[in-house]
Amino acid sequence: MKTVFRIAKNELCTLFYSPIAWLILIAFSFQIYSGFAQLLGFFADSISLGRLDFPNLTFDLFYRGAGAPFPTVTSYLFLYVPLLTMGLISQEYNGGSIKLLLSSPVTGSQIILGKFLSMMFYGLLLIGVLIVPLAVAEILVPELFTPTILAGLLGIYLLFCTYAAIGLFMSTLTSYQIIAALGTLTTLSILNFIGKIGQNIDFIRDISYWFSIAGRTDKFIMGLICSEDLIYFVIVSLMFIGLSIFKLESGRQNNTKLVQGFKYGGFIIGCLLLGYVTARPAFKFYYDATENKQHTLTPNSQNILSQIKGDLQMTSYVNLMDENAVYGLPVYRNNDKRNFEKYIRFKPGMKLKYVLFYDSIKGSNVTQEQMLKQVEKMTVVYNLNPGKILRPEEIRKIIDLKPEENRFVRLIETEEGKKAFLRMYEGSNHYPGESEISVAFKSLIKKRPIVAFVTGHKERLFNQTGDLNYRMFTCILPQKESLVNQGFDPIPLRISKNGIPEDVDILVIADPQISYSPEEMSSISKYIEQGGNMIIAGEPRRSHIINGIINQLGIAMIPGTLVHTIGSELPDLSFASVIPQSNAISPELGRIASLGGKISMPSAGGLGIIADKGYRIIPIAATDPSGYWNEINTRNFSEETPSLNTSIGEVEGSIPTVLALYKKIANIEQKIIVMGDADCISNAELSMNRDKMSANWAFIVKAFKWLSNDEYPIDVSRPVSKDDEIKITPKSYYVIKVVLKWMIPGMLLLLAVFVWIKRRSH
Repeated sequence: MKTVFRIAKNELCTLFYSPIAWLILIAFSFQIYSGFAQLLGFFADSISLGRLDFPNLTFDLFYRGAGAPFPTVTSYLFLYVPLLTMGLISQEYNGGSIKLLLSSPVTGSQIILGKFLSMMFYGLLLIGVLIVPLAVAEILVPELFTPTILAGLLGIYLLFCTYAAIGLFMSTLTSYQIIAALGTLTTLSILNFIGKIGQNIDFIRDISYWFSIAGRTDKFIMGLICSEDLIYFVIVSLMFIGLSIFKLESGRQNNTKLVQGFKYGGFIIGCLLLGYVTARPAFKFYYDATENKQHTLTPNSQNILSQIKGDLQMTSYVNLMDENAVYGLPVYRNNDKRNFEKYIRFKPGMKLKYVLFYDSIKGSNVTQEQMLKQVEKMTVVYNLNPGKILRPEEIRKIIDLKPEENRFVRLIETEEGKKAFLRMYEGSNHYPGESEISVAFKSLIKKRPIVAFVTGHKERLFNQTGDLNYRMFTCILPQKESLVNQGFDPIPLRISKNGIPEDVDILVIADPQISYSPEEMSSISKYIEQGGNMIIAGEPRRSHIINGIINQLGIAMIPGTLVHTIGSELPDLSFASVIPQSNAISPELGRIASLGGKISMPSAGGLGIIADKGYRIIPIAATDPSGYWNEINTRNFSEETPSLNTSIGEVEGSIPTVLALYKKIANIEQKIIVMGDADCISNAELSMNRDKMSANWAFIVKAFKWLSNDEYPIDVSRPVSKDDEIKITPKSYYVIKVVLKWMIPGMLLLLAVFVWIKRRSH
């Protein structure tokens, strides 16, 4: 070991007596500090302009911001390392000293390890350059989360060591330093590209994907230490160090080329197999170094997975006619699997399977001939195996995907045979998030809450299109926010003489246009008396019908339609503010209120309390205190201009439009939401883009969350990061900029000149 350290020391002396090591150190520091100073300037300017809140500064300063150190290092490090390593062995060949080394008692292993150790020490100097921004950030950001940054530094250091090992091997192959540098660049380029090779063959795809160095530091600099990436850097570094030793020792041995080939090949294959095995889910371990554990499943999701017994299988049925089909094709399969890595971490026995097929999607008019042409094109473009693409009649024998509209869908199955679908979505974010994935897993262990929409009296229909109906937020399969994707099971319900079924969890009565019969009213009353949760929505023109239900709750719709004289909208288009009191039932609604969220309500009626029925009543939304009143006389608001007439009972003021009621009945906490407008959650209104801080979507999602006792949608929220304040002024920024950008690189330059002069004097 002493010999290794002595070689490393000599190599470092040689390295720092040459200008290349100093030039790289100076250029590297100038590049890093210039970008970091520019980023700090952005924050200084933002504070001067009045912005004081910066969520997650740890990531902004080191990963996300323009000029952040970590992306800069990973983008340019591969240009520096070949210049450092090109002469490690090549100069020994050129100077003839290699013969002395090989004839000495020093072994090839000691030579290579000593050279590599010198590179590891130089890498620590580069990490030292990155420590300076960390020290500055620690001073400027009181709540900076240092472990996240240290994880990034570890990843960058491992990347440097791996590059150095590759450069060292290239240096053993030639006496020309330029050729060694070009060889290193070429090898690094191959390692970045190799992950795209053999993507249509599972085993080869796994091997080539593991061997790829592209993106290996991404998890580190995002604050996640994964054993797969850690072991990758170690194995690849050891592999090239081993190859360097073999090459150097070959000068002492007289092995035939065949023996050498077997030796090299066997060693490389052994390293690849070791990497492949250690990359299996069962052998992975993780350390999440982020403050709010953003790379780890939330406790709710972990709890769900812990309740599922045995292994799981997720089969992705990829319809080539679906717009999301590309995400399930072999060429993108590793990226697709990455979306479920958090779950595989806690269920390492979960198997992912893919089935390609083609079939017509519900609502499309594509003919069989057109489908075949599309499949042929995709087969050529994506290099697919036609024999593995199932025809419509073949896929139908395996599974009936008609209820899923024949879209790209995943089927999750337990060992016990329980099944649940997980969908892909339309829009900018096609993949399910943690909430949607956890909902699918929870469906394997618990019945979904049934949401029954009452029908038979011209109520709003949950499963139909049309402006007035509710399909938008209930059952559109490729829409992420739909109830069906957030854990609910919406069904139609016609009230019979047998009453409302016991398995109904939430009853929705939305704008009935025909009065309920005495028997039906009795069933509704019984459901209320037993503590059933409900949403009741009415319209002012039919307030007499809805009052027959809500009067027994101590609530009534007040006469008239809410109107206003504010803005240019129609007078009967109300914008009810989500009010702070709503925080009592939902912190999420409270946050919406603090942001000034409003619920747009076309033709709404006000709600009033007429009796105490034992409910605690919380207003969720109400009109503004001035400019709004209940208009009784005017009917045609597009042609008539309403005016306030207090003599007939019209009252100006803040009028509630949405109320939440709850009380204890036996051991049950009953929850009811009453709305003075049924249009606010209709297909038409949820599709509108109103310039009024529209909170309609958020309101209905949070309403169902409250009604389901906060069980659905599944809460995957995380603690808010504390690193949201940076203390920097234009004056302090100027000082930091001068020190970072000019003084430190300048001091390194002076030190380099001093070393050069000292060497010349000897």
